[in-house]
Amino acid sequence: MSKVVPKKVLLVPPGPGLGDLVFSMPLVKSLQYAWPGVQVLIPSSDNLTRRELIVDLMGCYPVGSLCRADERLLGREHWSWVLSNRTRDLAKYRRCLDGRLRGVSVDLLMSSLPISFPSVRAKRRLSLRSIPSGEPFLRSLLNFSSLLGISPRYEFAVPLHTGFSLPMLVSGDPVVVDKPYVTFHVGSSRQEKCWPAEYFRDLAVWLGKKGYGVVVAGRGVADARAADVVEQAGRHVVSTLGSGSYVNLSNWVKLVRGASVVVGNDSGPTHLAAAVGVATIGLYGPTDNVLFAPPFSEDRTLRSRNHRMDRLYVSDVCDRLQPLLP
Repeated sequence: MSKVVPKKVLLVPPGPGLGDLVFSMPLVKSLQYAWPGVQVLIPSSDNLTRRELIVDLMGCYPVGSLCRADERLLGREHWSWVLSNRTRDLAKYRRCLDGRLRGVSVDLLMSSLPISFPSVRAKRRLSLRSIPSGEPFLRSLLNFSSLLGISPRYEFAVPLHTGFSLPMLVSGDPVVVDKPYVTFHVGSSRQEKCWPAEYFRDLAVWLGKKGYGVVVAGRGVADARAADVVEQAGRHVVSTLGSGSYVNLSNWVKLVRGASVVVGNDSGPTHLAAAVGVATIGLYGPTDNVLFAPPFSEDRTLRSRNHRMDRLYVSDVCDRLQPLLP
């Protein structure tokens, strides 16, 4: 008897952030290669950046219609779970997401968290009940492949239409870089995961002395303030932020594909930069740089002393960055 190939799959990523979606990309690609035409559904809000990643870069379908209050609750509960070494009960997380997925009907439900979703009508259910200690989330998710009997593919197939091209328009203004440059991503989902803006500025000064330009990206007012500090390093620094604007993900891919190196906090855009093959240095503090390392960059990540971002010094980042500069 031949195996029944699922036509519709609901994938619940390991968390609510953009980085969690990037972690899910190889698993999604494995499903799409093994089962051509399969529809992969991923819970989402109306957040344009999240939908851009789900639809345009992953080729999946958003489902669930989460509201902003849901996003905040999921983010808060997931953050507590991560910091408590995954021993905290995820009951609130499950109730919120399960309520938004009520009535969804699929052939296969895959939960990357040790929780189930009884409101979803699924013919088959799989859940990663535990993440092996010390194994990066990226590779842990591919354990689903063996459970499904398909070949795992550690790939991040970002569409070619996002190829690099400058000048690039951001909020109507051209971003023009006439020298080799390093891209900084100064933001993250939580402030405690952000390297101090003054440290980014001092790193920009160091790069300027070596003849490199710096392009600063992020989103929101807080990141714009950080970019203003980095711009104090000199005229070789170009900021893509203004009045709280941000680079959409397609333009972010264009931007980083032209960069020599990307330096960024533990964030979705930093993970995406690594996923498209750019040398990336991830800066970590409260989160585990082994479990949450960007793709292909496990040996380049840095974690701060005492897990505080202000204990990760500029000299440490310079030492890690130097051999990556062409």
